[in-house]
Amino acid sequence: MKILWFVNIEIPSDGNGELSGDAVGSGSWLVYLYNRLRREPSVRLTVVFPQHREKALRKKQAGETLLYGFYSERKPLTVYDKANEAVFRDILTQEKPDIVHLWGTEYSHCLALVNAFARPERTVISVQGLISICARHYQGDLPEKAARRWTFRDLVRLDNLKCQQKNFEKRGCFEKEALKKTGYVIGRTDWDEAACMMLAPEAVYFRCNESLRDVFYEKKACWSPESCRRHRLFAGQAGYPLKGLHKVIEAMGLLISDYPDMELRIAGDPMDFSDDMKSLLLRKSYTAYIKKLIEKQGLREHIHFTGMLSPEGMAEELLAAHVFISASSMENESNSLSEAKMLGLPVIASAAGGTASRIQHGIDGFQYQYEESYLLAYYIRRIFEDDGLARSLGEKASEHAAAVNDREKNYCNLLSVYDEILKGS
Repeated sequence: MKILWFVNIEIPSDGNGELSGDAVGSGSWLVYLYNRLRREPSVRLTVVFPQHREKALRKKQAGETLLYGFYSERKPLTVYDKANEAVFRDILTQEKPDIVHLWGTEYSHCLALVNAFARPERTVISVQGLISICARHYQGDLPEKAARRWTFRDLVRLDNLKCQQKNFEKRGCFEKEALKKTGYVIGRTDWDEAACMMLAPEAVYFRCNESLRDVFYEKKACWSPESCRRHRLFAGQAGYPLKGLHKVIEAMGLLISDYPDMELRIAGDPMDFSDDMKSLLLRKSYTAYIKKLIEKQGLREHIHFTGMLSPEGMAEELLAAHVFISASSMENESNSLSEAKMLGLPVIASAAGGTASRIQHGIDGFQYQYEESYLLAYYIRRIFEDDGLARSLGEKASEHAAAVNDREKNYCNLLSVYDEILKGS
């Protein structure tokens, strides 16, 4: 069968067509599936992805796999580029795929490919996050004053938090239309199944879990309370209020007097809290709010950003932490949470969206109501104070993650989905 993948990250390849997890950055969880599927005797794989370097369509043979890099102009994400439909029709005419599989719905070019293919009975979308629903929760229980604030940078770009939320809503319109025009969706949690029943009631839903990056299978279940940095928290992302950094800081404020050595490390691009003129002029309103909150809680020296991490760097950070926190106001499934669980690290997550399907409360982690930062603080304290509990949570978390993220099982499941689509079941 001929499968055409559509992914949202640029895919480089070496001479043999192999992909490296480091090379594709945030999409590196797809590496295993790509490298496995391209060797499947019954499959001919084509991959289409956006690129910003050359205006001409880039076509490259990578082993038996064809890679198409289409030019994606750096337009606002709220703009639908109809010209992409013609580009995709040319690719589809050349490749004549049996199935088009789109990974994610966050960008308008997903809708453009769905429109160009116009065969819902052979179109399947893998749901990542659902931006149309996340838009409702974008502000993450911020005070209204903070949500409506304008910094100099926000005024120049017309881009404060309320504007960003409206942009999510606009992008969500493209997502909703794409889902309504597809015959099949793939998800992995109760939340995304319920959401797809609402957004794409005519589509057939398949459940298929994801696989993690290589290093988390090599190092699995090796965390211990004896080898970690005690009282260190780790969070996967924090760039906008949906991810809940302000709630973690509120919880830390309740704990810092009892744990003066406590620290929070955050993956991803750092927030600039400098007081020089350039930093002030470029500061986003959410960064300004976080800076003020940190100073109010006396946590300036206790919060550190790691910058972007390689898979190996992420594993090292997780193994050094005492607790992993997923604090999103809405999330489908956090891959960082799954990676932490695979390594046997105790985890705490807000019971928001799909994460509720990924933690058995009190057995392989703790869940708390997103708004209640005092409850988050309570569970952090319980793990800090009880190594036996921490070890038990970590062991059960690793067992659960190993089952959910079983590579062989998930790969075979995906192939069975393709077979079902071809049968028209």
